[in-house]
Amino acid sequence: MRWFLVFGLLIPAGCASYQPPTDIGVENSGISTMSYGEAWETAISYFANNGIPLKNVAKDSGLIAAEYGLAADDSLLDCGTLGTYDVFQSRTADINVLLRDKEDGSTDIRVNVFGNAVIFDNLNKTPRSVRCQSRGTLEEQVLRSLGAK
Repeated sequence: MRWFLVFGLLIPAGCASYQPPTDIGVENSGISTMSYGEAWETAISYFANNGIPLKNVAKDSGLIAAEYGLAADDSLLDCGTLGTYDVFQSRTADINVLLRDKEDGSTDIRVNVFGNAVIFDNLNKTPRSVRCQSRGTLEEQVLRSLGAK
């Protein structure tokens, strides 16, 4: 009887496992009264002023793609709930902005943020990659800077 009691105390209670993030349905699009050219220049300036390195810039297609791995933390990404023995090794996000000229002279804007994380399981000594969900922070900032409604 004592053997079972002692053994039962050695097993950790409530070993939680990793829970993936929930999609909260981030608002990522809007329309700006700026012309396409003005919106393009404003978007490029936003990235430059915030120290976000650009990866792909194609004005003719309206695509601006950037890597934003410098500060992808809990304020930007929901990477899920860590298990008992898990720790984040890294969290990164890519952001792209797609601009489309509208017939009335305004600009349609779509901002997409894609997040990833590497979680290290300290019990099994193994890393694994997981997808993260945007919290909408970057999308809101970019849309606001472009005067999107």
